Amino acid sequence: MAKALAQAKEGRKHILDEMRKCSPPPRTELSPYSPRIAFMSIPVDKIGTVIGAGGRTARAIQEETNVELNVNQDGELQLKGPDDASLELAREVILNLITDPEPGRVYRNAKVVQVTNFGAFVELAPKKDGLLHVSEWDYGRTAAISDVVAVGDTVDVMVLELAGGKVKLSRKAVLELDGVKPPEGSDVESSEADSGANVLTKEELVPGAVLRGALVKSVVAYGAFVQVAKGRDALLHVSEWDTERTENISDVCKEGDLVDVIILDVEEGNRGKIRASRKRLPSNEENGDENGDGGED
Repeated sequence: MAKALAQAKEGRKHILDEMRKCSPPPRTELSPYSPRIAFMSIPVDKIGTVIGAGGRTARAIQEETNVELNVNQDGELQLKGPDDASLELAREVILNLITDPEPGRVYRNAKVVQVTNFGAFVELAPKKDGLLHVSEWDYGRTAAISDVVAVGDTVDVMVLELAGGKVKLSRKAVLELDGVKPPEGSDVESSEADSGANVLTKEELVPGAVLRGALVKSVVAYGAFVQVAKGRDALLHVSEWDTERTENISDVCKEGDLVDVIILDVEEGNRGKIRASRKRLPSNEENGDENGDGGED
């Protein structure tokens, strides 16, 4: 009996091995043709915002994203869509509806609803617009906003400031955030040539590298972007300016200043994001930066 069971075991293993050769491995994800279902929760007082008058807003979301919405009274949303990309788009649209703009937030593929001689108004959500001033379009000078964008176009923008109920936006800040290199021969590059700013080489651009005299390219509500290498900018967050709390980066730093920074993080690729710090400079850590050395010129 023991011999027969042992032979049967070997026989089963042999059959299973042969079956595995013919059977494809199990899928690790759903078929691309399989419909998707996802869930998300929203505050109860925002249900009306998502549904809209007579269900207009919900229908608009469904038409835009091809995702069916089912809203429960407790704020639970069921999303049914053809693929993951559609569900993610629907989530983003809903979050834009129920959350207020705040400095530093990025809106991707926001629609241009009006173009004026001084800039464009961009829709962040239904009944939520922001001004994209012509000066915030690109690195170099843009003569007329109508030359580069029209009503109905989509654009990636970042919220710079909320002032008096108005929302100020920037496309340039998103380009810097994404690590997009300024155009060759642009006004920005020509002005940098005479600024006395220093940059790191590609090999030197690593975490821990110290750069003395980096050029401040732009100042936003949450920090400043400084040039650390040719065509590469780093975010110097307001919290990384000094060992003591800095309320507004614009109080201590402005565009065109030169600052000393240390590189914190460098993502791979030419478009990788870079973070820098001023307060973590070796001299600051050792001496407490009592005299403010290593700051702007």
